[in-house]
Amino acid sequence: MTGQVIDDSALRLRILGEYREMPGLRLSADQAARLLGLQPEFCVATLDGLVADGRLGRSARGEYLHVWRRRIHTAVTRGALKENAGIKAASGR
Repeated sequence: MTGQVIDDSALRLRILGEYREMPGLRLSADQAARLLGLQPEFCVATLDGLVADGRLGRSARGEYLHVWRRRIHTAVTRGALKENAGIKAASGR
């Protein structure tokens, strides 16, 4: 990892941004390192940190994937269902 100095928080935001922009993205460690222009060891350490934080997950094949979107979607869906139920109850439907 010689010569590679990157702000960890900025890199984490960049990685999450890549996953947000490309839904369904699944990358091996080598693919992620190439996409991000990072040395593989540094990239894996950062990705593993995001996995530990619950922001990314790992597939059975070891690919890094976007998992937190489902949590947001579920929360939004539940909120929408409660809101719709309140509207229906108020309107008598």
